Amino acid sequence: MNKRFKMRYAVMFSAYLLWAFSTAQQASADNKKTTPAEPPAVTTTTMASATDQTAVTSTLSTSLVSDITTTTTTTTAEVTTTTETTTTTTTTTTESTTTTTEETTTTTAEPIIADSAKKMQFADNGSGGLTLTRFDWLNELTVEIPAEVNGKKVTEIGSEAFMYCYADEIVLPDTLRRIGDSAFAGCAYLKSVTVPESCTEIGEKAFAGCEQLAEINIPATVRFIGKDAFAETAYITFSSQSMIMLGDGFLYACKSGAAVEVIPDNVKIIGAGAFAGSEQLTDVTIPASVTAILEGAFAGCTNLRNVNDTLAKPETVGKDAFADTAWLNAQGDYAVMGGCLIAYRGKETALDVPNTVHCIAGGAFAGNAAITTVHLPDTVTDVGDSAFAGCTSLQIATLGDQVAGIGKNAFSGCETLRYLRVGHALRTVGAAAFAGCPALETVYLPDTVQTIGEKAFGYAYSAETEQFSKQAQSLTLYANADAVREYANAESIRQEPLPEAENTEPAPEITTVAAADRLGVPGGKAWRYAAAIGGVLLFAGLIGAFVRKKH
Repeated sequence: MNKRFKMRYAVMFSAYLLWAFSTAQQASADNKKTTPAEPPAVTTTTMASATDQTAVTSTLSTSLVSDITTTTTTTTAEVTTTTETTTTTTTTTTESTTTTTEETTTTTAEPIIADSAKKMQFADNGSGGLTLTRFDWLNELTVEIPAEVNGKKVTEIGSEAFMYCYADEIVLPDTLRRIGDSAFAGCAYLKSVTVPESCTEIGEKAFAGCEQLAEINIPATVRFIGKDAFAETAYITFSSQSMIMLGDGFLYACKSGAAVEVIPDNVKIIGAGAFAGSEQLTDVTIPASVTAILEGAFAGCTNLRNVNDTLAKPETVGKDAFADTAWLNAQGDYAVMGGCLIAYRGKETALDVPNTVHCIAGGAFAGNAAITTVHLPDTVTDVGDSAFAGCTSLQIATLGDQVAGIGKNAFSGCETLRYLRVGHALRTVGAAAFAGCPALETVYLPDTVQTIGEKAFGYAYSAETEQFSKQAQSLTLYANADAVREYANAESIRQEPLPEAENTEPAPEITTVAAADRLGVPGGKAWRYAAAIGGVLLFAGLIGAFVRKKH
């Protein structure tokens, strides 16, 4: 090989390496543009109208499902009571700072109100009420929780607030809306509990381990009971019922062990984990009376092959409701049960959900890193918890005009989401619904919004540590609803009145963005073609040099 051909080969190989390096660097730069420091050129969030998407519809739908609720959760702070008097020392807590691409700031807990006479401590929950965060007098046998403290209603009992207390009687106020996770767990002497009609949610393991709890009175207003809420209680342990019912139509658990189950027509809600792990179950019939199937209801029923949903039309289905079942494994791209999309298993990147679907189940698209756009039809009324969580390539989400509820963590971790369109029927936005969405800067919310969950907007989220931190980003919420204004004020987020004609700029073009764990790796088809051509030229050059050397 003479010097001339050696030089040609060296120049060709160097040029190829230079091209590959510059392409990789450009891809890395493009990815960094998705961080708050340099947001995308187009960041638009609009609302869709059923008849005209260029104007705000004043007539709101009143026939939507009123039972779809997303209850806000509250953070609690520790309080150190220094004396038996009303003087207390409040310790503020700083939220854990997580490792993300965004700047993070620290936040402090809400001020604490102490009721020294009853040894109870309360925190403002940001929803106009108080959360009972701690009960210090654990030896008290009869406990009456006040309905109001310092002019504010007590609406929630915080997680673990009464854990391991010795009370045998606890009187709950008629202002209560939610009982937190493990709130009364381990209260071994508690014999009965009457939940007021104001309550709509009972958290996971709320009364777990209350061994003497034999009488449970739950009203029809309760729409959610968390997994194992009454585990290891006398009521459940010694129940002679094959299907244990709580309240009006709430199927808490099934103990029959039968292979074929026909759920009774009086069941309205199938509870979290109600049939979980029933390996002998092969067939189940779900009646038209069922309006909700909660998280993990049939999870782990590995032999469940037939789900008769001919009459079923649930309004909401929880995350992993049919996880690890033979029925789910046999479904195609769209796994649909009773009109609810349970899971998507296809490979499309731009999705138009069929108009036969009326709800998106919890976790239906979770973790799908391929989806870039999704459009929900106007038939959809509910987006479940974690429905699109971790869809790291999702950039455009157009929700149907009849969506009334967006569940907890519904879009959390959608780090490239920059365009969101919601309808005029939206009522609830769940906790952390849009946490970890740094590219989302402008959000238009309708007057129908009644509840904004904790950390719904303006927070970063680390999936590894499952921790939240305040996110430094240029976020603006456009809304007139009181719930939105209150949330924005509490979180120091910019809020502006909703324009008469909201921004209806078309969705931006999709850009190729590499996943967060592949920064610096070129994306799209163009670079693959270029790489192939470059490889062919390089191989041809080597062959030519070899042939010339032989001659």
